[in-house]
Amino acid sequence: MNILLNGNINPQQYITFNNVPTILKIDSFGDGDKARLEITVSTGGNTSEPCYIRINGYTITSTNVLGNDVSSVYLVPLSLGSSYTKASAYSIAKAFQNTGLINSYNVYCDNQVYGSTSSKVIIEAKEKGNQYNFTDIDTNATYISFSSPTNGSSSDLLTGTKVILDVYAEPNITKQTQIGANSKVLPHLVTVEKNYYKDGINFDLSPILATVTENGNITQYNVTASYVKNGQATVIGELSHNYAANGYSVNQGIFYIPKFSSWYLAQNVSRGTDKSTYNNTTLYYIDGEPITLSFYCYDLSTKSLTINYLDSALNQISTQSVSITPDKSLYHHSFTPTEGAYYVDVVTPNQGTVRYTNIKPLKYGNMNDYQILNWYNSYGGVSFFPFTAKREEERETEKTLYKKQNFNLYNDNIKSMNKVYSMDNQYSVTLTTHYMDKDGIYSLYDLMNSSEVWTEINGVKYEVIVKNVQVTESNVSGVWQGTVTYEYSSPDKF
Repeated sequence: MNILLNGNINPQQYITFNNVPTILKIDSFGDGDKARLEITVSTGGNTSEPCYIRINGYTITSTNVLGNDVSSVYLVPLSLGSSYTKASAYSIAKAFQNTGLINSYNVYCDNQVYGSTSSKVIIEAKEKGNQYNFTDIDTNATYISFSSPTNGSSSDLLTGTKVILDVYAEPNITKQTQIGANSKVLPHLVTVEKNYYKDGINFDLSPILATVTENGNITQYNVTASYVKNGQATVIGELSHNYAANGYSVNQGIFYIPKFSSWYLAQNVSRGTDKSTYNNTTLYYIDGEPITLSFYCYDLSTKSLTINYLDSALNQISTQSVSITPDKSLYHHSFTPTEGAYYVDVVTPNQGTVRYTNIKPLKYGNMNDYQILNWYNSYGGVSFFPFTAKREEERETEKTLYKKQNFNLYNDNIKSMNKVYSMDNQYSVTLTTHYMDKDGIYSLYDLMNSSEVWTEINGVKYEVIVKNVQVTESNVSGVWQGTVTYEYSSPDKF
């Protein structure tokens, strides 16, 4: 019996994403037999009498009249010769198929030679296990005989049990252990249970963990699985020392982060054509603005980032080394690059070089006319994108009016009829990117699915709600441009 998390047996130090199903499966298999019973129709017998056949509480009755054999009624001729036993067996099988017996059993006529129907009706349990044994078999028809039933059996320990999960989680990041450290006792979060069916049972942990995980941080969690059978509780096993983040699914992205060493970049940069750098996705920045990278840190020891500045021909202009000591396992680091480079290469501790492309050499006009959107990305880290082209604003107010009384219509100096009762302000902005190759657009797809996006104006963080993302290819093949439309989460009037 195994406990699997997203298909992995007893994993530790995994990071799962709450907006992707986090499936815990208890994998239990067993050998055994299916309960089976044979009904044989013979010639002769009391065909003229009203007869019944009862199997496990489900009863069918006989008729001699063709056309009355509907629902749970089977047809048997008054003279039941050998040429009619097969037809009667077929009618019996059909009648049982119209009862609740079919929910747990397959009912059919035994096919002997070349598919011809025999005089035997087979009733066989759909699943293994003694809970399907035949406990009620009876008939008053002398032309019916029963075989000795085969009892069902199963060696699956969980058959007929209730499986219970106790989930423990620590949302307080100051109390969590480091990813690379040993596990610790966590506060209890919730208990969930399911009745076991067969060959394993599944639980989705994501809706549970999402209640205690916040954007930009991770939540440590443990799970204990047990089962109850005949009033006795038995522990199956435990999954310990895994983490949950508010990540989500995107094309060509992973659904969880397996165990790693050192640091792991919390950003999906794999989409795009293969490049010599770690990121296939083209990442952009603007001179004078910070670059933010997020890392999952196996431990909180000090690491060094090497930052290389390159010219347009990818020749190194200068280099610098930055020492970082993270204070939590999901760490967000920002730095402002030296101005004037065409490219900035950040050599990460574990995954190689992440390259950022400066938009400034590609943009003409006023370089102060830009806006940066930041968001929590599909891997739970922070991403950003600078928009340097056209910006459009639209302000709309939806007003609810009421009609004032007009007793003073002829006395007032101001004539009015409709008054504003309430209003709802909407402030939307459409930002347009610079022209870029297709590898630059993938960040916009990630942005579109984020639940928390913000921009900074004069040092103040404003959350926005992305309403629409459009990406189009220009008249020049291979050159793309995107637009993003968002609304401010708080309008001008509160």
